[in-house]
Amino acid sequence: MQPAQLLLKSSLSEHENFLIIEHTLDKVDSYRNGDSMLSTTLTLLVMTWACDPKPTFIDEDDDGIEKENDCDDNDPLSTNIKEDADCDGVPTDDDCDDNDPESTTLATDADCDGALTEDDCDDNDPLSTNIKEDADCDGVLTDEDCDDTDPESTTLATDADCDGALTEDDCDDTDAESTIVSEDADCDGVVTDDDCDDETPDLGDMSLDADCDGVDAASDCDDEDPSIAGVDGDADCDGILTDDDCDDNDAALGSILFDADCDGSEAGEDCNDLDPSSTIVSEDADCDGVPTDDDCDDNDSGSTTIATD
Repeated sequence: MQPAQLLLKSSLSEHENFLIIEHTLDKVDSYRNGDSMLSTTLTLLVMTWACDPKPTFIDEDDDGIEKENDCDDNDPLSTNIKEDADCDGVPTDDDCDDNDPESTTLATDADCDGALTEDDCDDNDPLSTNIKEDADCDGVLTDEDCDDTDPESTTLATDADCDGALTEDDCDDTDAESTIVSEDADCDGVVTDDDCDDETPDLGDMSLDADCDGVDAASDCDDEDPSIAGVDGDADCDGILTDDDCDDNDAALGSILFDADCDGSEAGEDCNDLDPSSTIVSEDADCDGVPTDDDCDDNDSGSTTIATD
């Protein structure tokens, strides 16, 4: 028998992402006594990852930034996406919002509230107001501020009439001319020092009602005496109320309580207080209807008269 012969064959093929290397080893045995041969084949398959060809580096503007990372690969001055995500030309560290190309920058808006430094009341506080909407930068918007040029001024929410007095301290917060509680406790419009009684709004200004009887001087019969009524109740100011006065337009006529017939003579002096035509005691002592000068005896109502005797 002749020695065996070894034959090695190799082949290369590709399948999906694998390279397949196939090695075939044939062992051939020959026999002296004939042509018969015994062939043994050993096949070895080797699979390995197929590698993509080395990628090509594309940089059209020759700025050293690969196209896929370049904000504009036609502009060598453009930024790198890795350093400027929104490609607005502002690096991430300097950009208020690197996902919004319209956002402001730290250089022009330190607190990144959207208001530029020159328009911001406090560019270190993102909650501060904008000068365009709050001129005095007191935190109150112009439409809600009593005086947007004065940071110490009150607001409409706390001082509706903008008179400087807070609502709870103002007698009428819809009237800037109204008084305040600290100076006019009863809110009658008269300050405490001039008020007859600052706890009673019915009693007003002492300059108009000196005796503080509730009747103004112009309507008071005697503004120095609170016990004397006003002209509304005593037109002739004789001290007798209208309902009890014989004639409230004539101070000479008194009260019907003392002069029932209202003849000007009180009951004690009137011979007949129910007859205004009757005589009076001082002129007719015996009340016989004949005056003293005409009566023979003015102490005797039965006496004759000088005219008849």
